[in-house]
Amino acid sequence: TYVALGVPGASVAAGVSKMKEAALFIANDRNGVTPGDCSALMSEIASYFDRAAAAAA
Repeated sequence: TYVALGVPGASVAAGVSKMKEAALFIANDRNGVTPGDCSALMSEIASYFDRAAAAAA
C-alpha cells in the first residue's frame, strides 16, 4: 500500500481527487452519446472517489 511505502495519506487523497476530476470530465463528455440525464451516474462516480480519498487521508 501507499502507507507501507511511506507516502503521506494527504498526498494519496490529492491524487485520488485528480483522478476524480479526470473521470468526471471523461464521463461528462457528451460527444457521440445520446442526450439524457446522467446526474445520478455522475454523483455515484464522485462518491466512489470521495470514499477512496477519505480512506487514504
